[in-house]
Amino acid sequence: MKRCVTLISTIAVLLFAFSGFTYADNSDLKMTVKGSNVQFSAGKPFLENGRSLFPLRDLLVALGVVNDEQHIIWDGDKQSVTAILGETKIELFVGKKEFYKNGQVSSILDVAAENVGGRIYLPARVVAEAFGFHIDYDAQAGAVLITEPSANDNKIVTNNDVDVNSNISIDANKSVDAFSDIEIKNINEALAMDKAQLFEKLVSQYDYKLPSAQKNLTIIKFIKQYFAVDLPKLVDYSISVSGSVEKGYAVNQILGAMPDNLNITMLSSILEKHPNPEVRYNAAYIISKYNNEAAFNALTQEIAIEKNEMVFGNVVAGAMHIAGINADKISQLFNKYNDLTDALKSTYNSMLFSVTYEDTNLKTAWKTFLVAKVNGGTDTDKKNANEILKGAHMQEQQSLLK
Repeated sequence: MKRCVTLISTIAVLLFAFSGFTYADNSDLKMTVKGSNVQFSAGKPFLENGRSLFPLRDLLVALGVVNDEQHIIWDGDKQSVTAILGETKIELFVGKKEFYKNGQVSSILDVAAENVGGRIYLPARVVAEAFGFHIDYDAQAGAVLITEPSANDNKIVTNNDVDVNSNISIDANKSVDAFSDIEIKNINEALAMDKAQLFEKLVSQYDYKLPSAQKNLTIIKFIKQYFAVDLPKLVDYSISVSGSVEKGYAVNQILGAMPDNLNITMLSSILEKHPNPEVRYNAAYIISKYNNEAAFNALTQEIAIEKNEMVFGNVVAGAMHIAGINADKISQLFNKYNDLTDALKSTYNSMLFSVTYEDTNLKTAWKTFLVAKVNGGTDTDKKNANEILKGAHMQEQQSLLK
């Protein structure tokens, strides 16, 4: 079954709806960059299926990319070209339609890059716009015109500017190479949107109460494929709508479904920065389910800075669950105790009682560790260990372990 998600989205005008130009014949394929004619020495432009394809190296050099192996990089194994101009890096692959800017897919080509006689060809628009240029076609002169952008060229069109709704349907099971022209156009419109607006549309449609719902899985796959590099902006979006617990939960679930370590990193950012304690509480719960070293480290670091008792309880309980009977991890958690406020110490002890209540092995591991501190630790260790034994209702067993 197809997995589709419909976005009622605002259309951005960072990209035109097409990426090539149509000419009468090859002799008409001309280009100027900032008023200068481009001389094609690396190959001649040609038409394919109504699209004009230009030699990439000539185009890059005309745009200002240094013509050396540090700025125009060919990888024969991957059949890819990487080009660097200032702080912008683009990457494309022969035979594939994904076009990358600064590490993420920024648009889908309607015509894949081609290797013709050892030269790479593709439509000019996507490359020029990726480097911040404005591109147009002068029909009378029969030339592609590439110029520096004006102040208005990069303006995002919002609902306040125009009343336009675009229904973007994304088939999660279809490969990019199989997308129709309409699907490519729609996805490019989504990719060109202001990220805060796009995330608003995606998160609003995500149903956190039904994590396995078809539309949720499609949204997650779309974000994984096209916005992994932009996940910090999704965190920022969640913080910007901190009054909505529902949207916070939705973002947490989306972040939790991202690839390993990236999910923990983003959820840790939520845990550290989000002003809504309910959202932080939920983030701590999701992190604890991963039960790995990264999750333990994230929760342990949060113990030292979390001040809300409800959130703190979930953080410390999650860390205790992950620590299990590991003595080194128990020691790390014990070392966090001394700097806590009295209220948080009480919560710490209550959580330890809760997580060890029906787990004999875990309870024994903690008792053994704490009694050892009472019998052979520093004065501070002895004081803290006794407090924990008493607060977690383990003190009555202490004499049996001496």
